[in-house]
Amino acid sequence: MVIMGSNPTITGCRFVDNEAVNPEPDKVPVGGGMLINSSSSPTVTECVFSGNSAETGGGMQIESSSSPTVTDCAFTGNSAAIGGGMAIGSGCSPTITDCTFTANQVHGGTLPIGGIPANGGGMVNAGTPIMTGCVFSNNTAGDDGGGLYSGVAGWTLNRCTFLNNSAGNNGGGIFLWNSTTVTNCILAYNSASHRGGGIYINSDITAIVTNCTFYDNMAGDEGGGIFSGNYATLTLTNSILWADMPDEVGKTVLATVTVSYCDIQDTSYAGSSGNFVSDPLFVDVLTDNFHLKTESPCINAGNNSAPGIPAEDIDGNYRIMYGQVEIGADEIAPIYVNASASGKNDGSKWPDAFTDFQDAVDSALGGVDIWVAAGTYKPGNERTDSFSLKGGEVIYGGFPDSGDSNWDDRDARIYPTILSGDIGVEGIIADNCYHVLQNEGRAGQSVSYLDGFIITGGNADGSDEFGRGGGIYNFFFDLYLTNCLLVDNSAEIGGGVCSLGSFVSLINCLLSGNTALEGGGMYNFLSFTDLINCTISGNAAGVGGGALNGGYSEMSASNCIFWSNNIYDREIYNGPDSIAMVSYSDVQGGYIGTGNINSDPRFVNPDRGDFRLQPDSPCIETGDNAVTDLPATDLDGHPRIVDGDCNDIDVVDMGAYEFNWHGAGDFDNDCFINFFDFSISARHWMTNESFVDIAPPGGDGIVDFKEVAIIADNWLVGIEPK
Repeated sequence: MVIMGSNPTITGCRFVDNEAVNPEPDKVPVGGGMLINSSSSPTVTECVFSGNSAETGGGMQIESSSSPTVTDCAFTGNSAAIGGGMAIGSGCSPTITDCTFTANQVHGGTLPIGGIPANGGGMVNAGTPIMTGCVFSNNTAGDDGGGLYSGVAGWTLNRCTFLNNSAGNNGGGIFLWNSTTVTNCILAYNSASHRGGGIYINSDITAIVTNCTFYDNMAGDEGGGIFSGNYATLTLTNSILWADMPDEVGKTVLATVTVSYCDIQDTSYAGSSGNFVSDPLFVDVLTDNFHLKTESPCINAGNNSAPGIPAEDIDGNYRIMYGQVEIGADEIAPIYVNASASGKNDGSKWPDAFTDFQDAVDSALGGVDIWVAAGTYKPGNERTDSFSLKGGEVIYGGFPDSGDSNWDDRDARIYPTILSGDIGVEGIIADNCYHVLQNEGRAGQSVSYLDGFIITGGNADGSDEFGRGGGIYNFFFDLYLTNCLLVDNSAEIGGGVCSLGSFVSLINCLLSGNTALEGGGMYNFLSFTDLINCTISGNAAGVGGGALNGGYSEMSASNCIFWSNNIYDREIYNGPDSIAMVSYSDVQGGYIGTGNINSDPRFVNPDRGDFRLQPDSPCIETGDNAVTDLPATDLDGHPRIVDGDCNDIDVVDMGAYEFNWHGAGDFDNDCFINFFDFSISARHWMTNESFVDIAPPGGDGIVDFKEVAIIADNWLVGIEPK
């Protein structure tokens, strides 16, 4: 096919075993399968170009200022003197997306225009394409550029994979003749007889290589991963270079190479500029799976300011998921959950998020994070329905339920994420599900993590397992809960949490309004429970209103508050052969242990669910800073270990909330109320930003004239925390 000065749409066609032959001796036969010429802009989709041949552009030739869109096409087994699969001419700007170039080859030539080097087995490029998501595999070039040969400056190669390509001279995967940016690319098993198994950079050009992965490429002389020629300038950042032979990076004496924030198997680069030498821990190189395992040292180890840093990774997932970019082509991507999403319902991105919490859990591999947007999620329609974790999940709530939010947008106070057992008539507990979460362990199972959730409305009023753990029932299951609220659940045993044969850790958690016959807040049997900076208040039970440790259990509680749990005997009840080790905690009625007190914690408004501390609370600065796993922030997301009593000594508070002087207008936590606090409030008010961070505890969550009045009252009359 020849397309000249026109824009047809070509879909689902096969161009097979065609040959471009020109009988005129001064003309070069081009475009064996298709020639796009004369400023044409066709759309070519889902087509196959196989076994075609020409002098240039065995499968397709693009020339004369043409800009086609080529999507989901396969170029296989084509051949040419130059540009086996495709040739792009000068002045052309095609868009090439998700195409494959496989087993194409170039052989060079001598006629009719003199010597033709065998360059660009998969593609030769002299234009400025937009090329994304393409795969070059098993292409061969007699000279340079087994996968791709590019001789033009000013374009970016993004999200492409080069596997098993070979060159008889230089650049097994890619040969760059002019300045180019390469991002999010994987180059593996490519080979060059001379230099640059993965990439060869020619003289006098500038190459930027960012967030790429090089693995097991080979060069006959030097530069197994990448090679820079005379006067070339290479900036290599956020990339993995591993198992390349004979070396990872080769260069001539006159080349300039800067390597930073790379995992590179070359000790000469290690220990400086963010570089290190450590197995990157790919998922499975035998199946060409170069995604990172969750324990990879490359996670959160890159430089967010790297030149040419892409917005997405090789799979199209967002970059910089948790505040710092990964090293390599792969960014560890979470599974997304949003009850209001209307896309593909596959969890791949926020628009395509799972709408059901359990579907996301069922799809997750061990250690893969799940991000859940604000909303209320219910486990089903029957009382026996419940959410169930598999083990190994890391699940975060508190994301906005609109837009493409990232990690920095997460705030569980502003965006409450609720797991609710209220499946029947709203507000009627009798028809609620027995458990909101029911988790049963299996051999070899990993710990599950929940962070930033409200778990409410479970009613385990049945018999046997249906009478245990209204909020959460763990049966030989290990669970970490951080920044969670377990409120208004009920059960026969363990209103908030019931754990049998389990290890459970609660950090920065609030348990309130839960009821049971035994263990209003929690019940533990044959279990180990660790509580750090938790507030357990306003629960009720016949025995153990705050916590009941049944047979053969151990509970550790540090920096916690157990108060007003409406019990008949005690806040913490220990059954036979059980023990609770409590330290630096406020326990109503007292409890033996280091640093414990028995004083009204002075909550702001417990009747309305506000368990933050008032300025005169005895729990301020009476915790233990040396507690293992002490959280960096409190349940509000405010910093832990601040100077809550303004004595210039920072000591952690007891309970889930760290006291600060926001309520008096000290918005910058410097123990003074002055112009700086006024400027903070004015900026938030006038710009209509989110205000919860600086709003007074127990307030309306909005900064306006009320907060300015608070500042004025305390500032002008000289009432300062100091």
